[in-house]
Parts: sequence; structure tokens; C-alpha cells
Amino acid sequence: MCADDVPAEERDSFQAFAELLSSLLHHEFRARLEALKERYHPFDPETDMRTIIEPDPAERWAAEALDLLATLPPTLAQAIEVASALIMNVRRVGDTPASVPGFGCC
Repeated sequence: MCADDVPAEERDSFQAFAELLSSLLHHEFRARLEALKERYHPFDPETDMRTIIEPDPAERWAAEALDLLATLPPTLAQAIEVASALIMNVRRVGDTPASVPGFGCC
């Protein structure tokens, strides 16, 4: 495009200059893009989060119960909250979910 405006004897050197300039700009903006990606990484909602402290079975069970509560209609969720408060009183003595009457298998 601009090479047509350059005299014929300088056209090859101008094209070489344009290619070098294009390569330089490409690498400069590529470095900016990588820096932006690096700065965005902590805010990326798609990034996998690592578990730093592994929860014990009781904490895991409680978290799963809360996740289930979040999917239930409000009135049923309130009834389950009351029931879970009663269960937590039983669990304080060290019972597991399977040993609480009405929970667990068979």
C-alpha cells in the first residue's frame, strides 16, 4: 500500500522497515496482552480455586446440607433449618450423620 508511493530503488528497504516495525509492534502489544492477562487472573471467575484446608467430614456434610437448602423453596428450607438445629444438638456428642435417627441408610 504505502510501498507504491516510495521510489523503486527504496521499495525493498521500505518493505523491510515496514516488516520490522510490524514485528516490533506485534511483540510490544503481545507483551501488553500478557501483562493484562496476568493482572486479570486473580479476578477471573473461571479460575479454579484450590482448597487450602481440607474440611473434616462433619464440615463437609454441613456444607452439602447448606447447598441443598439453597435449592429448596423458602418454607421447606425454614422447616429443614429447624430440624437441622435439632440434629446439630445431637451431633455435638460426636454422632455421625448415619447414626442420627432418621438419617443415613436403612
